[in-house]
Amino acid sequence: MRFLLNAIMIAVVVWLALRVMHQPILLARQTVDPATIPNAAPLIGTAELEQLLHTGQKETVLFVYTSWCTFCKKQFPIMDDFARNTPSIQIIGFSLDKDMQALASYLSAKSAPPAFKTFQYNGAGSFAGYLKNKGSNFNGGIPYIAVFDRNGKLVKQATGVMTIESLRVATHLD
Repeated sequence: MRFLLNAIMIAVVVWLALRVMHQPILLARQTVDPATIPNAAPLIGTAELEQLLHTGQKETVLFVYTSWCTFCKKQFPIMDDFARNTPSIQIIGFSLDKDMQALASYLSAKSAPPAFKTFQYNGAGSFAGYLKNKGSNFNGGIPYIAVFDRNGKLVKQATGVMTIESLRVATHLD
């Protein structure tokens, strides 16, 4: 009899645990003011990005990355060097980090601020959908690099680490 009671008690505990685990957990959404975080990248959405791509004066290289991605960390100094040595091209860093503090820490750890503008996605609209409407095959793989002409039209794209030589070819400098 005691064995049966223990088995029933265990079954009830397991049943309750499974019920609790499958309940949606509601967490308060954290709202952080970027002005309170030193070195925070400005938050922008796809509408602001669209304005940045339509310079009318320069080709634009869009560098999509996160602070935690190993390959993005390899690409970041290459993009920085490319930006420092290629003032005729506009470079835009676009972080998909969800943690503003982590991105700010990553950017602060650099020996100098990047030579290109860097922004953090604000989550408004669908970033992948926005790129697909531009003709991109972006599937979430990062680092993602896209070259846009002066009118904001996508002309080249790549996923993965690119060398400076590859960037020069992609932007028609070689």
